[in-house]
Amino acid sequence: MSPDAPDADGSVLAGLDLVLFRAGAVRIGVEACRVRASRPPARLEDGAMMEIEGLLNLSPSLAGMPSGERHVVMFKGAGPDDIDHAVRVDGPVELVSLASERIYPLPPLLAARVTLRGLRGLALDDGGIALLVDVGEAMANGTDRTRAAEG
Repeated sequence: MSPDAPDADGSVLAGLDLVLFRAGAVRIGVEACRVRASRPPARLEDGAMMEIEGLLNLSPSLAGMPSGERHVVMFKGAGPDDIDHAVRVDGPVELVSLASERIYPLPPLLAARVTLRGLRGLALDDGGIALLVDVGEAMANGTDRTRAAEG
């Protein structure tokens, strides 16, 4: 069944465009509409950038060592006045389109116990499993926690 084919009840099953990358050994997927650009890090000022592991509160024991060349992904700000955020991730960075039947919500028990910021679901493609993350929530949640720690 194609991603845009009508289901038995007549509704249309839509696909989802994702940008996939890694945080160490963990594959991460975010909605492509939240990504402005990506590039290999090449500048000295890239040193002050946020790391994906810190943004998502991903434990080093789960992520492991970086798995490839680091890239910079520019995530769009959440609101009209919000700035874009440059975040270092492990490559490769790739754009994929997945059919809706390859996207799964988190099981309730996992959703209740997860500490990974912004985790919303799982995606399955030819490369394996990817954790689907709402990067806007992860950024807001991380900023709120930073402000609370500073205050």
